Order: sequence, then C-alpha cells, then structure tokens
Amino acid sequence: MSTKTKRMSAEEKRKVITGLYHTSKDVYTEKEIVSLATKAGVNANSIIDINQSLCDDNLVDTEKIG
Repeated sequence: MSTKTKRMSAEEKRKVITGLYHTSKDVYTEKEIVSLATKAGVNANSIIDINQSLCDDNLVDTEKIG
C-alpha cells in the first residue's frame, strides 16, 4: 500500500500559515514561522513566498528590528 499525501493548494497554505499567527497571536521570526509551518504540513520551499504574500495583502504585519 502506498500512502500518498494530498498536495496543498496555495490558498490552503495561506490558511494554515494565517492560522498559525491567529491561534497564538505571538511575534515570530522568519525562521520560527518556517519551522511551525513545516510541522503543519506546508512545503518549506514555499513558506517564505506565502508569508510575503500575506504581508502584501496586509494580513500579517512585519517589522525589521535592529
């Protein structure tokens, strides 16, 4: 038996990452959000791009510190 996982669409990835932000309402570094999203099943290669699109749509706020 082969266990194939269903690939997530871009919209599903956006919902998962947005859900990570909204459930805890904590501040995350880019490295932390990549780690959390990977554990939630999102492909690590697309997390940065999806996170940037969330920022562009004003769903996530970013600030550079330092």
